Amino acid sequence: MYHINDKDESKRCYAKSMERCRFYRADDPRHYETAEEAQQAAEERIRKKALKEGHGNTNSLSKRTMNKHDDRDINFAGMERDERTRQMQETLDREVEQLVKDGRLAKFLDAMSKNGVQRWSANNILLAALQLRSYRKRNGLPVTNNLFDTINELDACGAKQWNERGRKVISGKGSALYILAPLQRKYPVKDAQGNQLMDENGQPVMQRYTYGWRSVAVFDVSQTEGEPVPQNPLQMKPVTTKIKSQYVDDMKNVVQSYGYKVVHAETASDPERLKGTLGATNPTTKEVTIDPRLSEAQQAAVLAHELGHIAMGHLDEDMQEYVKHRGIKETEAEALGYMLLQRAGLGPKEGAAFSAPYVAGWSKGDMSMVRTALNKVTSRFGKLMDILKWD
Repeated sequence: MYHINDKDESKRCYAKSMERCRFYRADDPRHYETAEEAQQAAEERIRKKALKEGHGNTNSLSKRTMNKHDDRDINFAGMERDERTRQMQETLDREVEQLVKDGRLAKFLDAMSKNGVQRWSANNILLAALQLRSYRKRNGLPVTNNLFDTINELDACGAKQWNERGRKVISGKGSALYILAPLQRKYPVKDAQGNQLMDENGQPVMQRYTYGWRSVAVFDVSQTEGEPVPQNPLQMKPVTTKIKSQYVDDMKNVVQSYGYKVVHAETASDPERLKGTLGATNPTTKEVTIDPRLSEAQQAAVLAHELGHIAMGHLDEDMQEYVKHRGIKETEAEALGYMLLQRAGLGPKEGAAFSAPYVAGWSKGDMSMVRTALNKVTSRFGKLMDILKWD
Protein backbone atom coordinates (compact mmCIF):
# COMPACT_ATOMS: atom_id res chain seq x y z
CA MET A 1 0.00 0.00 0.00
CA TYR A 2 1.04 3.55 -0.56
CA HIS A 3 0.72 6.02 2.29
CA ILE A 4 1.54 9.71 2.39
CA ASN A 5 1.30 11.55 5.67
CA ASP A 6 1.06 15.28 6.40
CA LYS A 7 4.05 17.32 7.48
CA ASP A 8 3.48 16.72 11.19
CA GLU A 9 3.49 12.98 10.64
CA SER A 10 5.97 12.73 7.78
CA LYS A 11 8.20 10.31 9.64
CA ARG A 12 5.46 7.99 10.85
CA CYS A 13 5.14 4.56 9.32
CA TYR A 14 1.94 2.69 8.67
CA ALA A 15 1.91 -1.01 7.89
CA LYS A 16 -0.09 -2.69 5.17
CA SER A 17 -2.91 -3.43 7.61
CA MET A 18 -2.78 0.18 8.87
CA GLU A 19 -1.25 -1.02 12.13
CA ARG A 20 1.60 1.05 13.50
CA CYS A 21 5.13 -0.17 12.90
CA ARG A 22 7.66 -0.02 15.71
CA PHE A 23 11.02 1.53 15.09
CA TYR A 24 14.43 0.22 16.12
CA ARG A 25 17.93 1.56 16.21
CA ALA A 26 20.48 -0.75 14.62
CA ASP A 27 22.51 -0.99 17.82
CA ASP A 28 19.65 -0.77 20.31
CA PRO A 29 17.22 -3.67 20.99
CA ARG A 30 14.63 -1.30 22.47
CA HIS A 31 11.71 -0.28 20.29
CA TYR A 32 10.36 3.20 19.72
CA GLU A 33 6.76 4.02 19.00
CA THR A 34 7.60 6.70 16.44
CA ALA A 35 10.36 7.47 14.00
CA GLU A 36 10.91 10.76 15.82
CA GLU A 37 11.79 8.96 19.07
CA ALA A 38 14.20 6.65 17.27
CA GLN A 39 15.79 9.57 15.44
CA GLN A 40 16.20 11.56 18.65
CA ALA A 41 17.84 8.58 20.33
CA ALA A 42 20.20 8.16 17.37
CA GLU A 43 21.12 11.86 17.37
CA GLU A 44 21.78 11.75 21.11
CA ARG A 45 24.06 8.76 20.63
CA ILE A 46 26.00 10.60 17.89
CA ARG A 47 26.26 13.72 20.08
CA LYS A 48 27.63 11.75 23.04
CA LYS A 49 30.09 9.94 20.81
CA ALA A 50 31.31 13.25 19.39
CA LEU A 51 31.81 14.72 22.85
CA LYS A 52 33.62 11.59 24.00
CA GLU A 53 36.00 11.86 21.03
CA GLY A 54 36.65 15.50 21.82
CA HIS A 55 34.57 17.16 19.15
CA GLY A 56 33.36 20.27 20.93
CA ASN A 57 31.22 21.52 18.06
CA THR A 58 28.76 18.76 17.26
CA ASN A 59 27.00 20.90 14.66
CA SER A 60 29.88 20.27 12.28
CA LEU A 61 29.77 16.53 12.86
CA SER A 62 27.21 15.91 10.13
CA LYS A 63 29.48 17.57 7.57
CA ARG A 64 32.35 15.35 8.62
CA THR A 65 30.27 12.19 8.37
CA MET A 66 28.96 13.29 4.98
CA ASN A 67 32.55 13.36 3.71
CA LYS A 68 33.59 9.98 5.11
CA HIS A 69 33.28 8.39 1.67
CA ASP A 70 35.99 10.74 0.39
CA ASP A 71 38.34 10.32 3.36
CA ARG A 72 39.33 6.72 2.64
CA ASP A 73 41.82 5.50 0.06
CA ILE A 74 40.03 2.49 -1.38
CA ASN A 75 42.34 0.29 -3.41
CA PHE A 76 42.10 -3.51 -3.75
CA ALA A 77 45.04 -3.95 -6.11
CA GLY A 78 47.92 -6.19 -4.99
CA MET A 79 45.77 -8.31 -2.64
CA GLU A 80 45.38 -12.06 -2.74
CA ARG A 81 42.11 -13.11 -4.39
CA ASP A 82 40.30 -14.30 -1.27
CA GLU A 83 41.51 -11.37 0.82
CA ARG A 84 40.45 -8.93 -1.88
CA THR A 85 36.93 -10.41 -1.99
CA ARG A 86 36.64 -10.24 1.78
CA GLN A 87 37.83 -6.64 1.89
CA MET A 88 35.42 -5.66 -0.88
CA GLN A 89 32.44 -7.11 0.98
CA GLU A 90 33.48 -5.41 4.22
CA THR A 91 33.87 -2.11 2.37
CA LEU A 92 30.39 -2.45 0.91
CA ASP A 93 28.84 -3.06 4.32
CA ARG A 94 30.66 -0.07 5.79
CA GLU A 95 29.82 2.31 2.95
CA VAL A 96 26.15 1.28 2.74
CA GLU A 97 25.85 1.72 6.50
CA GLN A 98 27.25 5.23 6.12
CA LEU A 99 24.74 6.03 3.38
CA VAL A 100 21.91 4.91 5.66
CA LYS A 101 23.20 6.79 8.70
CA ASP A 102 23.74 9.97 6.70
CA GLY A 103 20.23 9.74 5.26
CA ARG A 104 21.64 9.62 1.72
CA LEU A 105 19.87 6.57 0.31
CA ALA A 106 17.67 8.86 -1.80
CA LYS A 107 20.72 10.61 -3.28
CA PHE A 108 22.24 7.22 -4.04
CA LEU A 109 19.05 6.18 -5.84
CA ASP A 110 19.11 9.50 -7.73
CA ALA A 111 22.57 8.69 -9.05
CA MET A 112 21.62 5.12 -9.89
CA SER A 113 18.59 6.30 -11.88
CA LYS A 114 20.79 8.69 -13.89
CA ASN A 115 23.49 6.17 -14.78
CA GLY A 116 22.45 5.21 -18.29
CA VAL A 117 25.56 3.18 -19.14
CA GLN A 118 25.68 0.37 -16.62
CA ARG A 119 23.47 -2.59 -15.89
CA TRP A 120 25.58 -3.53 -12.91
CA SER A 121 24.33 -4.23 -9.43
CA ALA A 122 24.16 -1.43 -6.89
CA ASN A 123 27.03 -3.10 -5.03
CA ASN A 124 29.37 -3.06 -8.01
CA ILE A 125 28.56 0.48 -9.09
CA LEU A 126 29.23 1.70 -5.54
CA LEU A 127 32.49 -0.27 -5.34
CA ALA A 128 33.73 0.99 -8.71
CA ALA A 129 32.85 4.62 -7.97
CA LEU A 130 34.60 4.54 -4.58
CA GLN A 131 37.76 3.05 -6.11
CA LEU A 132 37.69 5.46 -9.05
CA ARG A 133 37.62 8.46 -6.75
CA SER A 134 40.59 7.11 -4.79
CA TYR A 135 42.47 6.30 -7.99
CA ARG A 136 42.01 9.83 -9.33
CA LYS A 137 43.12 11.39 -6.06
CA ARG A 138 46.24 9.23 -5.86
CA ASN A 139 47.22 10.25 -9.38
CA GLY A 140 46.38 13.94 -9.06
CA LEU A 141 43.49 13.71 -11.55
CA PRO A 142 40.28 15.76 -11.41
CA VAL A 143 37.65 14.36 -9.06
CA THR A 144 33.92 15.12 -9.20
CA ASN A 145 32.31 17.09 -6.39
CA ASN A 146 30.84 14.04 -4.67
CA LEU A 147 30.41 10.29 -4.85
CA PHE A 148 27.03 10.56 -6.56
CA ASP A 149 28.43 12.58 -9.48
CA THR A 150 31.07 9.87 -9.91
CA ILE A 151 28.36 7.21 -10.04
CA ASN A 152 26.48 9.26 -12.61
CA GLU A 153 29.45 9.49 -15.01
CA LEU A 154 30.90 6.01 -14.40
CA ASP A 155 31.60 4.03 -17.57
CA ALA A 156 33.68 0.93 -16.86
CA CYS A 157 34.16 -2.57 -18.22
CA GLY A 158 36.86 -5.21 -18.64
CA ALA A 159 39.92 -4.84 -20.87
CA LYS A 160 38.46 -7.30 -23.41
CA GLN A 161 35.21 -5.33 -23.62
CA TRP A 162 37.15 -2.09 -24.12
CA ASN A 163 39.07 -3.73 -26.98
CA GLU A 164 35.74 -4.67 -28.58
CA ARG A 165 34.66 -1.02 -28.26
CA GLY A 166 37.81 0.14 -30.07
CA ARG A 167 39.70 1.25 -26.97
CA LYS A 168 42.54 -0.16 -24.88
CA VAL A 169 43.77 0.32 -21.35
CA ILE A 170 46.51 2.94 -21.22
CA SER A 171 49.87 1.46 -20.28
CA GLY A 172 50.93 2.70 -16.86
CA LYS A 173 47.40 3.75 -15.96
CA GLY A 174 46.04 0.26 -15.51
CA SER A 175 45.21 0.48 -11.84
CA ALA A 176 42.21 -1.83 -12.05
CA LEU A 177 38.92 -1.25 -10.33
CA TYR A 178 37.50 -4.44 -8.87
CA ILE A 179 33.89 -5.58 -8.81
CA LEU A 180 32.26 -8.76 -7.51
CA ALA A 181 31.06 -11.58 -9.77
CA PRO A 182 29.13 -14.63 -8.54
CA LEU A 183 30.54 -18.14 -8.53
CA GLN A 184 27.71 -20.35 -9.73
CA ARG A 185 26.94 -24.02 -10.31
CA LYS A 186 24.03 -25.79 -11.94
CA TYR A 187 22.05 -28.51 -10.24
CA PRO A 188 19.12 -30.64 -11.46
CA VAL A 189 15.60 -29.72 -10.40
CA LYS A 190 13.52 -32.58 -9.04
CA ASP A 191 9.88 -32.97 -8.09
CA ALA A 192 8.48 -33.85 -4.66
CA GLN A 193 9.09 -37.55 -5.34
CA GLY A 194 12.72 -36.95 -6.23
CA ASN A 195 12.29 -37.45 -9.97
CA GLN A 196 14.25 -35.31 -12.41
CA LEU A 197 12.09 -32.65 -14.08
CA MET A 198 12.32 -32.42 -17.87
CA ASP A 199 11.56 -29.47 -20.14
CA GLU A 200 9.39 -29.50 -23.26
CA ASN A 201 12.35 -30.64 -25.34
CA GLY A 202 13.05 -33.58 -23.07
CA GLN A 203 16.12 -31.96 -21.52
CA PRO A 204 16.77 -31.98 -17.75
CA VAL A 205 15.62 -28.81 -16.00
CA MET A 206 18.63 -27.20 -14.34
CA GLN A 207 18.86 -24.31 -11.91
CA ARG A 208 21.80 -22.10 -11.02
CA TYR A 209 22.84 -21.28 -7.49
CA THR A 210 25.51 -18.94 -6.17
CA TYR A 211 28.01 -20.50 -3.80
CA GLY A 212 30.53 -17.66 -3.53
CA TRP A 213 32.06 -14.54 -5.05
CA ARG A 214 35.19 -13.60 -6.95
CA SER A 215 36.75 -10.27 -7.84
CA VAL A 216 36.90 -9.11 -11.46
CA ALA A 217 39.10 -6.30 -12.80
CA VAL A 218 37.47 -3.48 -14.80
CA PHE A 219 38.69 -0.10 -16.03
CA ASP A 220 37.00 3.28 -16.31
CA VAL A 221 36.87 5.04 -19.68
CA SER A 222 39.34 7.61 -18.31
CA GLN A 223 41.90 4.79 -18.02
CA THR A 224 41.60 3.93 -21.71
CA GLU A 225 42.29 5.48 -25.12
CA GLY A 226 40.95 4.92 -28.64
CA GLU A 227 37.59 5.38 -30.33
CA PRO A 228 35.40 8.09 -28.77
CA VAL A 229 32.57 6.94 -26.54
CA PRO A 230 29.63 8.89 -25.08
CA GLN A 231 30.58 10.02 -21.57
CA ASN A 232 27.00 10.05 -20.34
CA PRO A 233 24.50 9.31 -23.11
CA LEU A 234 21.47 9.62 -20.84
CA GLN A 235 19.73 12.97 -21.04
CA MET A 236 17.73 13.46 -17.87
CA LYS A 237 14.33 15.10 -18.08
CA PRO A 238 14.09 18.47 -16.33
CA VAL A 239 12.69 18.11 -12.82
CA THR A 240 9.11 19.30 -12.61
CA THR A 241 6.04 19.01 -10.43
CA LYS A 242 4.07 17.63 -13.37
CA ILE A 243 4.44 14.40 -15.25
CA LYS A 244 3.65 13.75 -18.91
CA SER A 245 0.71 11.45 -19.52
CA GLN A 246 2.95 9.26 -21.68
CA TYR A 247 5.00 8.21 -18.67
CA VAL A 248 1.85 7.38 -16.71
CA ASP A 249 0.47 5.38 -19.64
CA ASP A 250 3.77 3.52 -19.94
CA MET A 251 3.67 2.52 -16.26
CA LYS A 252 0.05 1.43 -16.62
CA ASN A 253 1.03 -0.75 -19.59
CA VAL A 254 3.74 -2.42 -17.52
CA VAL A 255 1.25 -3.02 -14.70
CA GLN A 256 -1.09 -4.63 -17.24
CA SER A 257 1.75 -6.80 -18.56
CA TYR A 258 1.90 -8.37 -15.08
CA GLY A 259 -1.81 -9.21 -15.32
CA TYR A 260 -3.13 -6.29 -13.25
CA LYS A 261 -5.45 -3.46 -14.20
CA VAL A 262 -5.50 0.08 -12.86
CA VAL A 263 -8.80 1.39 -11.50
CA HIS A 264 -9.62 4.78 -10.02
CA ALA A 265 -11.87 4.72 -6.97
CA GLU A 266 -12.04 6.67 -3.74
CA THR A 267 -10.18 5.02 -0.89
CA ALA A 268 -10.26 5.41 2.87
CA SER A 269 -8.00 8.43 2.77
CA ASP A 270 -7.89 12.17 3.23
CA PRO A 271 -6.47 13.36 -0.12
CA GLU A 272 -6.42 17.02 0.89
CA ARG A 273 -4.10 16.31 3.82
CA LEU A 274 -2.45 13.37 1.99
CA LYS A 275 -3.19 10.98 4.83
CA GLY A 276 -4.28 7.39 4.85
CA THR A 277 -4.32 4.74 2.14
CA LEU A 278 -4.10 6.61 -1.15
CA GLY A 279 -3.73 3.49 -3.25
CA ALA A 280 -3.55 -0.29 -2.92
CA THR A 281 -2.99 -3.44 -4.96
CA ASN A 282 -5.23 -6.48 -4.52
CA PRO A 283 -3.49 -9.69 -5.66
CA THR A 284 -6.82 -11.56 -5.63
CA THR A 285 -8.77 -9.26 -7.95
CA LYS A 286 -5.60 -8.18 -9.77
CA GLU A 287 -6.52 -4.53 -9.36
CA VAL A 288 -4.40 -1.49 -8.57
CA THR A 289 -6.68 1.11 -6.99
CA ILE A 290 -5.72 4.80 -7.03
CA ASP A 291 -7.75 7.59 -5.44
CA PRO A 292 -8.86 9.96 -8.25
CA ARG A 293 -9.10 12.89 -5.84
CA LEU A 294 -5.30 13.12 -5.85
CA SER A 295 -3.43 15.43 -8.22
CA GLU A 296 -1.94 13.94 -11.39
CA ALA A 297 1.55 13.96 -9.89
CA GLN A 298 0.32 12.28 -6.70
CA GLN A 299 -1.52 9.63 -8.69
CA ALA A 300 1.68 8.98 -10.64
CA ALA A 301 3.59 8.56 -7.38
CA VAL A 302 1.03 6.06 -6.10
CA LEU A 303 1.12 4.17 -9.40
CA ALA A 304 4.93 4.01 -9.35
CA HIS A 305 4.91 2.70 -5.78
CA GLU A 306 2.34 0.00 -6.54
CA LEU A 307 4.24 -0.94 -9.70
CA GLY A 308 7.25 -1.28 -7.41
CA HIS A 309 5.44 -3.89 -5.32
CA ILE A 310 4.29 -5.78 -8.42
CA ALA A 311 7.62 -5.69 -10.26
CA MET A 312 9.54 -6.75 -7.14
CA GLY A 313 7.31 -9.83 -6.84
CA HIS A 314 5.95 -8.90 -3.41
CA LEU A 315 2.39 -9.80 -4.33
CA ASP A 316 3.40 -13.26 -5.53
CA GLU A 317 4.35 -14.17 -1.96
CA ASP A 318 2.20 -15.48 0.84
CA MET A 319 0.60 -12.57 2.71
CA GLN A 320 2.00 -13.80 6.04
CA GLU A 321 5.46 -13.71 4.52
CA TYR A 322 4.81 -10.17 3.30
CA VAL A 323 3.63 -8.99 6.72
CA LYS A 324 6.65 -10.63 8.35
CA HIS A 325 9.03 -8.65 6.13
CA ARG A 326 6.86 -5.66 5.27
CA GLY A 327 9.51 -3.13 6.28
CA ILE A 328 11.98 -4.24 3.64
CA LYS A 329 9.16 -4.71 1.10
CA GLU A 330 7.94 -1.13 1.58
CA THR A 331 11.47 0.22 1.23
CA GLU A 332 12.02 -1.80 -1.97
CA ALA A 333 8.73 -0.64 -3.50
CA GLU A 334 9.31 2.97 -2.48
CA ALA A 335 12.87 2.88 -3.83
CA LEU A 336 11.85 1.44 -7.20
CA GLY A 337 8.96 3.90 -7.51
CA TYR A 338 11.30 6.74 -6.56
CA MET A 339 13.77 5.80 -9.31
CA LEU A 340 10.99 5.57 -11.90
CA LEU A 341 9.71 9.04 -11.01
CA GLN A 342 13.25 10.45 -11.06
CA ARG A 343 13.84 9.06 -14.54
CA ALA A 344 10.54 10.59 -15.69
CA GLY A 345 11.65 13.96 -14.31
CA LEU A 346 8.96 14.32 -11.66
CA GLY A 347 11.42 15.06 -8.84
CA PRO A 348 9.75 13.01 -6.10
CA LYS A 349 10.20 13.74 -2.42
CA GLU A 350 12.28 11.40 -0.29
CA GLY A 351 10.04 8.76 1.24
CA ALA A 352 9.87 7.95 4.92
CA ALA A 353 10.90 4.40 3.95
CA PHE A 354 14.41 5.77 3.26
CA SER A 355 14.83 7.22 6.75
CA ALA A 356 17.61 5.80 8.91
CA PRO A 357 15.22 4.68 11.71
CA TYR A 358 12.94 2.90 9.26
CA VAL A 359 15.78 1.06 7.50
CA ALA A 360 17.37 0.23 10.85
CA GLY A 361 14.02 -1.18 11.96
CA TRP A 362 13.82 -3.93 9.38
CA SER A 363 17.55 -4.52 8.88
CA LYS A 364 18.43 -4.61 12.60
CA GLY A 365 21.83 -3.25 11.57
CA ASP A 366 22.56 -6.06 9.08
CA MET A 367 23.93 -4.06 6.15
CA SER A 368 24.09 -7.17 3.96
CA MET A 369 20.28 -7.10 4.00
CA VAL A 370 20.31 -3.48 2.87
CA ARG A 371 22.84 -4.26 0.13
CA THR A 372 20.69 -7.16 -1.08
CA ALA A 373 17.61 -4.93 -1.19
CA LEU A 374 19.43 -2.20 -3.14
CA ASN A 375 20.75 -4.78 -5.59
CA LYS A 376 17.27 -6.19 -6.18
CA VAL A 377 15.81 -2.72 -6.72
CA THR A 378 18.49 -1.49 -9.13
CA SER A 379 18.44 -4.77 -11.04
CA ARG A 380 14.67 -4.56 -11.47
CA PHE A 381 14.94 -0.88 -12.41
CA GLY A 382 17.37 -1.74 -15.20
CA LYS A 383 14.98 -4.37 -16.56
CA LEU A 384 12.06 -1.94 -16.43
CA MET A 385 14.12 0.62 -18.34
CA ASP A 386 14.72 -1.98 -21.04
CA ILE A 387 10.93 -2.24 -21.33
CA LEU A 388 9.99 1.42 -20.89
CA LYS A 389 12.90 2.82 -22.94
CA TRP A 390 12.82 6.16 -21.10
CA ASP A 391 16.09 7.46 -22.53
